[in-house]
Amino acid sequence: MHTIHGYRGVLWIGIFALSVILSGCGPQTATVRDADACTTIVQPGESIQAAIDRAPDGAVICLANGTWDESLRIDRSVTLRGQGKDLTVIRSGRFGQPAIWITQGSVHLEDISWVGGSGGGLVSSPPSAALSATGTSTVSVIRCRLADSFPCGVFLADQVAASLEDSELTNNTQYGLVVIGEARAEMTGCLVSGNKDGGVWVSDAAQVDMVDAQLTRNQGPGVWVRDDGRVLLSSCTIDRSQGAGVLAYGSAQVTLERSTLSANWDPGVQLFDRTVLNISESALRSNWHGIELLGSSQAYVERCQISKSRWDAVRVGGSAVLQITASRIEDSLRGIAVTGGATARIQDSFLERCRSVALYAVASDVSGSGNAFSANGVDLFGDIDGGIRRPLQEAAETQVEVPHPSYATLQDAVDALAPGGRLVLREGTFVAGIVLDKRIFVTGEPGATLSARDPQAPVLSLVKGADVEISGVRLTGGSEGVAAAADARVTLIDCALAENETGLGLWSSSLAVLLRTEIVANRQVGAWIWDDASARIEDCTLIANSRGAVGVGGRAQLILENSLVERNGRPGSESWGGILLMGTAHAEFIENRFVSNDTFGIATYGSPCIGRGKQFFGQISGRDNVFAGNAGQPVCPGDVMLSLSPPGAPVPEE
Repeated sequence: MHTIHGYRGVLWIGIFALSVILSGCGPQTATVRDADACTTIVQPGESIQAAIDRAPDGAVICLANGTWDESLRIDRSVTLRGQGKDLTVIRSGRFGQPAIWITQGSVHLEDISWVGGSGGGLVSSPPSAALSATGTSTVSVIRCRLADSFPCGVFLADQVAASLEDSELTNNTQYGLVVIGEARAEMTGCLVSGNKDGGVWVSDAAQVDMVDAQLTRNQGPGVWVRDDGRVLLSSCTIDRSQGAGVLAYGSAQVTLERSTLSANWDPGVQLFDRTVLNISESALRSNWHGIELLGSSQAYVERCQISKSRWDAVRVGGSAVLQITASRIEDSLRGIAVTGGATARIQDSFLERCRSVALYAVASDVSGSGNAFSANGVDLFGDIDGGIRRPLQEAAETQVEVPHPSYATLQDAVDALAPGGRLVLREGTFVAGIVLDKRIFVTGEPGATLSARDPQAPVLSLVKGADVEISGVRLTGGSEGVAAAADARVTLIDCALAENETGLGLWSSSLAVLLRTEIVANRQVGAWIWDDASARIEDCTLIANSRGAVGVGGRAQLILENSLVERNGRPGSESWGGILLMGTAHAEFIENRFVSNDTFGIATYGSPCIGRGKQFFGQISGRDNVFAGNAGQPVCPGDVMLSLSPPGAPVPEE
């Protein structure tokens, strides 16, 4: 009896164990969070498309952990909810098709990783993106990953309205996000990274608003907007793009606020055509240029910091318009550069530690006031009114001798001089990088030298209103010894312009008179005279300047009298030797000696001398010049020699 009961107990235990074992061999049902909120739960191996097709409007379709190879199409209002972008994955199941195509309805996608197809470009209908939405659909994407797709992670067209929140658009073959037509997209807290052609593309009349987004390491522009597209970035970061941070064409409009654009290969923001930028309270660091404006673009910059640009903090060209207010321009090669007919107004801003020039303006309209400059190679260069710069001292002194205990820099001392005052330099070398914008005299005691603050900046920069007489001073070590533009006037007597890139640079309608001055051993050109500038060089020596003694172009005028032009030019370099004439320049040569110059004594630009074609249409005259030992012809072309002696006089020969 006891034995029978014992066998029965063992039998029931065996049956129970077998049932447990057999139950493990059946289909597995993965758990789904918030299952009570789900209309339908789809397990791996089941069709998501089938669940969509039978779902009523407003259905919540929950997906378990797993991977599906399907190309979904949605034409109704539903929610697809996964278990997390690392747990629920949907990959396009058809060549050239998106992972999901939404054509109408209001669709919510949550916690899913989407991988699009391949073989379809942006011109495909629809593109084989991870997500394509067309028509008038409304789409919200939350905590999703849209990655590894061709051509893009998300494609929005027509009148689609989409929002993306806390999602990743990464490693797509072209762009992370493409928005065209009249589509609208809002992105909050998203990452756009590693996309091969760029981060975000916006065209036609589309609009994208980004808040707290990070666009990083895209292999093209961070954002490319064109046509009538509009982009707003608020509290965003765009960095390490292999193009511009933001690139804009057509009539696009860009607004940036409280954002950072850094370490982009091209400019932080680059504008073409008729584009408009409004940027405030933002930082642009370590870009090629901070902001570049071309065409007829416009930029309005307020309370921004633009620093560590590899070239210009702000570059403005064409007929572009810049307005910058209460901003900091720092630690760049040049601060603001305005050229080619562009317009800029700079107001109440700080320009500091620019190695070359803080504010550079040639052939442009630049205005403003209340700007502070500090520790730049030179504060101003070109066609600028000195009033744009806040002076360091009140202009009250009639004479200042330096060194002076009251003035920390030469710019302090110059600013302290009243118009007509005199700056006396004692023996020694003084760091210059000075802006001159009034009538003053500079006198050097024997051995007085002015050196550039930086070799990429001029020693002296003369801007509008400057009328300066300098005597007994050596100017050395700069991009120019003296640079003059606008209506500036300079007279140099018994001076030396030595070992600069260019000894004397004249632009616009500036004028220079040089008497008994040496122009020697400059690494490029002894004197460069351009635009409508004029120079009279008399009783001077121009020796051993690497490319040439003097270049004259544009409509400029040169009178060279009783001077020695010797050993200029360098074998094997693109040099002309003595004097080079271009454009419609006028030059008169009287009683000069042209000796042992590499290539020519005097040459015009163009064939057969230097360059191609005929590129000199000006006038040459002169008398009693001597040419000896020049490596090429004394004068090129040879018939120019006839212009250097009066009718009937013998022609000087080597």
